[in-house]
Amino acid sequence: MRNKLFSTLACGMLILAMLACSLPGGQDSNQPDLAATITAQALILQGLNNTAISGATALPANTALPSDTPLPAATAQPTNTSGPANTPRPTDTPMPAAPSKPADFAVNGSGTTIAFAWTDKSVNESGFRIYQEGVAAPVVSVDAHPATGGMSYNWTGQACGFKGKFSIRAYNDAGESDSSKSVEGVTVPCQPTNLVAHGSGNAISFNWAVTNPHNEAGFRIYQQGVAAPVASRGPNLGSGGTIFDLTGLACNLVATYSVRAFNSAGESPDTNLIQAETVPCPPSGLTITGASKDVVTYSWTDNSSNETGFHIYVDDVLYLTVPAHAGTGVLNNNAVQHCGENHVYSVRAFNPAGESGSSEHVGATTLAC
Repeated sequence: MRNKLFSTLACGMLILAMLACSLPGGQDSNQPDLAATITAQALILQGLNNTAISGATALPANTALPSDTPLPAATAQPTNTSGPANTPRPTDTPMPAAPSKPADFAVNGSGTTIAFAWTDKSVNESGFRIYQEGVAAPVVSVDAHPATGGMSYNWTGQACGFKGKFSIRAYNDAGESDSSKSVEGVTVPCQPTNLVAHGSGNAISFNWAVTNPHNEAGFRIYQQGVAAPVASRGPNLGSGGTIFDLTGLACNLVATYSVRAFNSAGESPDTNLIQAETVPCPPSGLTITGASKDVVTYSWTDNSSNETGFHIYVDDVLYLTVPAHAGTGVLNNNAVQHCGENHVYSVRAFNPAGESGSSEHVGATTLAC
C-alpha cells in the first residue's frame, strides 16, 4: 500500500513538471525552475520508496516494509519439557522402598537378660526397632546390618519377674516394614519368700509367698543335700500364699527345705530354709515282762530317731507319756494296775508331725487280789 502511494505521488510530480515546461511564456528567469523543482521532489519521493525511513538500511527490491511483514505463526511452547532421555526429572524421582519384614523372630530370657534373634531380609534398612506389646515407643533400637542374615541383641539389666510380648520391624526413610510375629519373653522369676513347713504323718505341707508381679512357670522344692528337686508344682495364678503337700515320705524323716520359682529364663534364688519332719517310725516287739497284783512291766523296741516321746496306751486309751529315748533300742516301763484285772497294752512314738503307727497290742493280767 505504501509503495503504491509513493509511486502515485512521484508520477504526479512528474506530470506537474511537464505541464510547467509547456506553459506559454515560460518562467521568469528570476524565479526558481519550477519544473526542475517538481522533478527533484518526484525523484526524492521515488528514492524514499527505495530507502528505509530514518536512516534505515534499504530494503531489497520488492521487499515489504516491516509494518507489512506478516508475523510468523505462533509456536506452542511445551509445558513439561523432558530432560535427557531416560533421565527422570527430580520431581518424578521415586521414593525409596520400605525394608522387608524380618523373619524367624525369637525371644529367650536368661536371668535378667532377654535375648532377641531374627533374620534380616532386607539390604536397605537404616536399623531395627523392637516393640513391646502395650508400649507405644520401641523399647530397643538396633543399627542396620550390612547384609542379610542372622542378627541378635541382648537386652540386659531387666527386673526379675518381667514378662512381655515382643515384635520387630526394620525401618528406613521410607518407613517401617511390617511387624514380625509376636513372641513372649520373660526374665527369671523373683525370689519366693516366707516359706513355712509342717509335717503331718508321712507328708510335709509347705506354704510360701510370691512377689508381684510374678512370671513363674512353676516352683521346685529342694531338700538340702539332694541335688535334684524332690517335688515341683505349677504357677501361682493369683497372689499371696502358695501351698504344696509333699506326700508319701518315709517315717523318721528330718530334712531342711527351700523353694525356687522357675521359668524358661531360669530359677529364682532360694527362699529361706525351713526344717520339717515326718512322724517317727512305729515301735515294735512289745512284750509283757512281768505282772504282779498292781504292776505290769513291759518292754518294746524303739525304731524311731526323731520322736519327742512315747505314748503308752491301755485298752487303746492314753495312759502314760514316756520321754524320748536317745537313738533306738529296747525300752522298759511298767503300769500300775489293780489286782486281778486283764488289760491290753500298746505303744506309739510321737513328734510334732503326729503319732507313729501302733506297736503290737499285748494283753496282761495282774495277779488276783
